[in-house]
Amino acid sequence: MNKTWGSLIVAAAAATGQAGCTQDATLSADALAPVKVGLITSLSGGLESLGPGWVQTARTAEIEVRAGGGPLPGRNVVFVVADDGTSGDTGRAAAQRLVDEEGIVGIVGAAASGVSRAVNEVAVAARIPQISCCSTSDLLTPGPEIAMADRFFFRTVSPDGGLQAPVLAENVARNRLMCDVLGVIHLDDSYGQPFGEAVEAKFEELGGTVPIRIPYTEGEPSYRDQVAMLVGALEPTPMDQKICVALVSYPADGGIIMREFNEMAPDLDVTFVGGDGVKSLGLVTEAGDPSLVANMLGTAPFTEQGSTSNTRFIEAHRAIWGDYPDAGLFPSAQYDAAAIMLLAIAYAGTTDGDAIRDAMYTVSNRNAGEEFFTAGELTRAIQFIRENPGVDMDFEGASGPCELNDRGFAPTNYEIWRYDQEMNAFVTDMVIRAADIQ
Repeated sequence: MNKTWGSLIVAAAAATGQAGCTQDATLSADALAPVKVGLITSLSGGLESLGPGWVQTARTAEIEVRAGGGPLPGRNVVFVVADDGTSGDTGRAAAQRLVDEEGIVGIVGAAASGVSRAVNEVAVAARIPQISCCSTSDLLTPGPEIAMADRFFFRTVSPDGGLQAPVLAENVARNRLMCDVLGVIHLDDSYGQPFGEAVEAKFEELGGTVPIRIPYTEGEPSYRDQVAMLVGALEPTPMDQKICVALVSYPADGGIIMREFNEMAPDLDVTFVGGDGVKSLGLVTEAGDPSLVANMLGTAPFTEQGSTSNTRFIEAHRAIWGDYPDAGLFPSAQYDAAAIMLLAIAYAGTTDGDAIRDAMYTVSNRNAGEEFFTAGELTRAIQFIRENPGVDMDFEGASGPCELNDRGFAPTNYEIWRYDQEMNAFVTDMVIRAADIQ
């Protein structure tokens, strides 16, 4: 496998330097120019510990496609990386720069939901598609009032409100931990607000008590005021009732909140639970003491390990980069997002945004009898598309089927994860199938 992928990398480098060399000299420079795709991710801010891994996993797909000669005849692909700072304003400015100065034809990213919403403003205005691995806010799912022809946002995960929030409230807090009282503290943004509200509503529907739900602003050096409010609301809880706290956060902020909670109420017996945003060793680092996170439970979209597609993705990534994807969260979903974008450009046969958008549905949904490709097979898929224009094909992702529905997302199963202090790792305790979530 490594030898094969070593040859593939050499081929990708050669394709980069030689694309179009044998083409008719009368072709315009634009006709031979690389196809540029924006890769917007968090290299600073609340998700900076995860950003480098997301760049690397997306580039695994880029390298495969480059080895196949690129998405369009005589034109290879270049991912143009931009840091969104885990900030909507920064992400919007980065997207506008990529559109105006780089001439990108699509966007992979962002990760944070609030950033993706800001980036999507630019993408819609430019009529270019955007696909995210990790933005799970319900606010990103377009309503029926927006015509399909005007929808340009996609994601390889499901929205939180209908799936992840019920799993966190019911399967983790209520059933697994048997929490009677649940404090909720969440980011005051497009990700945290609807997620936190949905957790509160579901927990109360199940008969539990939510004495307080506190929004907070990301990126502050301390959250002692919010933590004091949380402690004050939980301290009167009767001794015979179990107290839990739902943390809908990012790693850096979540670690600060857990550390300051322990400092302010060391004798208050509380169990923390978390969403996908805190499933990162950055949480443990910021908390300062791994024992504060030990055996913490949480939820996240789940990737089925051991599937053919997932195994091929891991093999390809290791062959190219020398290790397993170090994204901590959503590595396979990021690869899938990049793969779908690049395959859609190839299938569309053009850099027109509307055509690429429409092709994203085609390459991600499987119909009987059509050619089928897994992760790690993008080079072959690109070659098939070039040799068989207009013939239907399907890509099965490293994270799962990745079949984009008419609302622009791929339905996701969820895991209940646990932080294992001895292993210093997040491990999967249980898998909840999307079809079983109420």
